[in-house]
Amino acid sequence: MAARRLAAALLATGIAMAASWPALAAAQSETATVTVTPDTALEDGDRVDVVGTGFTPNSTVFLLLCNGDTRLGDELGRCSVIGAGSTGYPVDATGRFEARQVAIPVGQVGATSSATCPPTAAQAARGVSCSVEVATADLAAVAGISITYRDQPAAQGPSELAFTGAHDLALGLVGAGAVAVGVALVAAERRLRPASAPASSGVTTPH
Repeated sequence: MAARRLAAALLATGIAMAASWPALAAAQSETATVTVTPDTALEDGDRVDVVGTGFTPNSTVFLLLCNGDTRLGDELGRCSVIGAGSTGYPVDATGRFEARQVAIPVGQVGATSSATCPPTAAQAARGVSCSVEVATADLAAVAGISITYRDQPAAQGPSELAFTGAHDLALGLVGAGAVAVGVALVAAERRLRPASAPASSGVTTPH
């Protein structure tokens, strides 16, 4: 019974969090800024320094590499965690953090095969770029900056925003995790539930 209540709570939490993504995206902070050095002519494995200001003091931030093609769907399929990964980087009391010598990969980012860094020629023709994005674990601030690769096709159109909701990704992962755990608990409870006794036919076998 307790497992059933926990599963229901996790499922409800995950679904509610997924539904709240658009509102959270609209509420992202405008105070956070990010610099990436160097940010041009990058090659596979090049290392950059990422410095951010305006983030929540004494929090932790996470780095993402994102392809900005919004035609590929939401950010969950267009970004990969880079740098320290799930450990993140500490923000000091002034709202500043530094991430040194972060490796920038080449190839697919996220779960969508067409989401690559550098962007494809077709994407570059529409102004799509890749970016390094920063999000806090408590979703209080998000910021990013576009980067270019040495072999990146030349842009031929107005630039499309690479990413507008890093907190959507963090929240989406948490929400998806809650749903997954809830489903697993429901399945486990069903497997462990004792089989019901067969209904009596009302016929008595003579001894």
